[in-house]
Amino acid sequence: QGACAAGHYCPAGSTNATAHACPAGTYNSFNGGQSVGACAACPSGLFSASAGSSACIECDAGSVSAGAGTSRCALCREGQYQPLRGMSECRICEKGTSSLQGAAICTVCDVGYMKNSSLDTGEACTDCSAIDGTTCPWNTTRATLGIREGYWRHSENTKVTYECRTGDNSWTPCIGGSDAGADGDGYCASGYQGPVCEVCSDSNSYFEEASA
Repeated sequence: QGACAAGHYCPAGSTNATAHACPAGTYNSFNGGQSVGACAACPSGLFSASAGSSACIECDAGSVSAGAGTSRCALCREGQYQPLRGMSECRICEKGTSSLQGAAICTVCDVGYMKNSSLDTGEACTDCSAIDGTTCPWNTTRATLGIREGYWRHSENTKVTYECRTGDNSWTPCIGGSDAGADGDGYCASGYQGPVCEVCSDSNSYFEEASA
């Protein structure tokens, strides 16, 4: 019989080199282990997912192992991140930013903040309070910017908002949002709808003039 294999231990009298595997969360990088004491716990930031490991593995970016003897890494929660491998703690996203679960960087905006693009470009989040008539829930971008009742914008490509005109019964009232309608003053003529009043409403044909 040869020496007991790495990742295992072989008590006296064992007949093979892999008699007992070191438990998950531990490792043994040497040959010749004779008891479970030869299996060491993986340090924080590392893990071993299966029994019989001869080495521990670093947690991926976006995940951590807080204590020794871990068999799997924990994903960083929303609002946290970890850009490095082999770490024991997640970091908190800076003010105005947030993250998805398991994030290596903070790419989304927190409540009350927004950014122009949904791409992971590292663009900074801006405070929505400077934009009148808007709401900014978690992970808001320019395209998903919420528009309050009484306000409108031309399209999802702009964050410029306009307050609706009041006291004029000849125009459809704004109901909030990009589809509330706009003719330059904040209302669509009857029979039309959409950000720039270019779409016929359901009761009218697209190829026929909408009712005035």
